Amino acid sequence: MLRKSEFEGKAKKIYDKNKNDWESKYYGKVIAIDLDAEKLIAVADSLFEVDKSVDRLCPDHKVLVRRVGDNPTVARVLRE
Repeated sequence: MLRKSEFEGKAKKIYDKNKNDWESKYYGKVIAIDLDAEKLIAVADSLFEVDKSVDRLCPDHKVLVRRVGDNPTVARVLRE
């Protein structure tokens, strides 16, 4: 099991690798990053919408939810 700092560090690494692409397409949207598959799995306007997608697509994966752009915090959602 990943500790919180490792969890967030892995999500940041994935985000940074895809930052230019995601920020050009999804700026201001809420996204879910699947840390097991190392990819974007959901994009929506709200935390509620993203959460529904994550429940449906990969309920047993480690997922971090954040906003795309300069102000990433929507909530500390560390789904394990």
